[in-house]
Amino acid sequence: TLVIAFAGADAALAGRVKGGVPSREFSTSLRRAGAGAAIFVRDTLRCWYLRGVGDDGHDFASVVDALRREVAAVRPTRVVTLGCSMGGYAALRAAIEMGADAAIAFAPQVVLEPDERRRLALPPMVYDHLLEGVANAGEAEGFALTSLVACVAERGRRATRTELEVHVGEQCTGDCAEAELLAAAVAAAEPEANLACTVVRHPDRGHRLAGEMRESGELHELLRRAVGDGAAEQGLPESYVGFDGCDDF
Repeated sequence: TLVIAFAGADAALAGRVKGGVPSREFSTSLRRAGAGAAIFVRDTLRCWYLRGVGDDGHDFASVVDALRREVAAVRPTRVVTLGCSMGGYAALRAAIEMGADAAIAFAPQVVLEPDERRRLALPPMVYDHLLEGVANAGEAEGFALTSLVACVAERGRRATRTELEVHVGEQCTGDCAEAELLAAAVAAAEPEANLACTVVRHPDRGHRLAGEMRESGELHELLRRAVGDGAAEQGLPESYVGFDGCDDF
């Protein structure tokens, strides 16, 4: 199993928006869960990965292309994407577009375009001002704030089934509403798309449920299940840098 973890907009796992450079989220949690191979991705521009990362390109497609090259180098038998809030959007979209085996997202955004969010009467969220800025940048630079609903509709025939698992706190009605939008889109998708979506609602929790799940131990059990038997080092190329070479531990 190769896990691709996308950072959220903040430097904290719980999803707060305080500014600064996003951390490599889930690194310690994945190590404790027994993952042997992982890729950590972060968007220092806090643009929902729509302007790319690094120097490989300036759109979401470039992120997917870069990850496909990494996956080809590692040669895993299973790929799981992971993310919280902004990172949850990226994890779900990457899994849909790459044809990953699974995605696990905590309190993800499903709709990014501010006008569309208002049309759907989604409750105000703390990151709305960030999305307004991304929309302005998109208008100036020519990139779209593509919703996950549109990504599902555009997904073509896939031989591999992609399982989407979305965790939301019931105290955050906005997150719950967006998760249901995604579930409905998957339910309406063509069978050839080979998609499934499960929404897990957590009572007495809100947008920061990932941090609370980490503290309670639920996140550990969830990640152990996702990792399965781990990413055995056998078969990895000698040039692959695994956890032992990662300074974030």
